[in-house]
Amino acid sequence: MRILALLLLLANIAVYCWARYVATPQVTLVSTPVSIHSSDVPSLALVKESSQSQSATSFEQAGCVSVGPIEDESKAAVLAERLQAAGLTSTQRIETRDEFVGYWVTIDKFISRAQAEKVLQQLHEGGISDAYVFTDEVPSQVLSLGLFSERPRAEARREAAAKLGFEAAINDRTRKIQGYWLDVKLQVMGQTLDAKLLKSGNADDIVRLQTKSCMATED
Repeated sequence: MRILALLLLLANIAVYCWARYVATPQVTLVSTPVSIHSSDVPSLALVKESSQSQSATSFEQAGCVSVGPIEDESKAAVLAERLQAAGLTSTQRIETRDEFVGYWVTIDKFISRAQAEKVLQQLHEGGISDAYVFTDEVPSQVLSLGLFSERPRAEARREAAAKLGFEAAINDRTRKIQGYWLDVKLQVMGQTLDAKLLKSGNADDIVRLQTKSCMATED
């Protein structure tokens, strides 16, 4: 019996060794080099390089001058006629821009109109008699303490309100205005407009010239 048991043990050991070291296949990894031809892959350009290329292209194709702003449509039409007589075609457009009006001193953040009017009464009693409830906004909970063309005067008004116990703010006040512009197509690259074409007896009619690409104008 001992001999039989010993034979079985040796047989198990032999099976284990065969399965562990002989039956396991060897795996060989093969790396195949991949060849990439430059003709198959599109070239890449840095963003900065692309922007510089586009800017150069736009500059080379610049062939328009925008003239304006002009006060009203009738003056723009007169200028367009003078340009046409000189062989220059133009397109009229309207541009809206913000115009600075002054430094606006206000008190806001009231919870009700009644509270705003109560503070208004205290301002009047304290000597700021021109303060009023600004009604152009809804709800009307903003007190206007004045609109000033000079910053020091606005600062003085804010200090006067502070002496009465109220914190006022100073903000730039602007308004939307429209102006007429003529986009003039130049006859040759780099052409400059004759200053005489832009004069109509009033030197204030044209306040500035703006040059831009024809492509940007026509889009």
